[in-house]
Amino acid sequence: DNINKKNYTHKKLYEDIAALDKTTHPFSIVVIKDTYQPYSNQFLVYRDTKWQCNFFLNYRTQSSETENEQFIKQRLSNELKIPLAGITLVKLGKVLQEKYAVKEAHSKVYDHTYYEARIAPAAFPAALKEKTCTIDGKTYCWMTMEAMRQDKEIREKNLEVVNQVDSFLPRFSL
Repeated sequence: DNINKKNYTHKKLYEDIAALDKTTHPFSIVVIKDTYQPYSNQFLVYRDTKWQCNFFLNYRTQSSETENEQFIKQRLSNELKIPLAGITLVKLGKVLQEKYAVKEAHSKVYDHTYYEARIAPAAFPAALKEKTCTIDGKTYCWMTMEAMRQDKEIREKNLEVVNQVDSFLPRFSL
């Protein structure tokens, strides 16, 4: 260890500490297909104004699986105006993923739990059947996996999540 202490600044120390930070960020990613259509191939995303990017719906993961699933269903019901009885959650998997957070300009470790939210076709509100809609000030749209991969913002900020969701696709019901 031949470290020159004179050249080791507070800025370098901070950078070294930040590089060691492996705090996980637990989020549940919720995937919704356009099952109200006869040939479903699109997924619901929302426009995140803070990140300037379209994302799958996501929520901070709650402490227990039962609590988390109830929390997600309640949020979906409230945000998308869907009756609770019209929502079924299926856990697809859990992935610990290190990815570069563009906004913070450093890598972060995400503990993602992936769910498919199956919405009964009759429970989809009319507004949500549009290609793009705004509900309570939040903008949603339907995108195919290919469209997500072609989107520059998604490629830069969230392609890992899109690829992970795509890996679960064979497990989706049609």
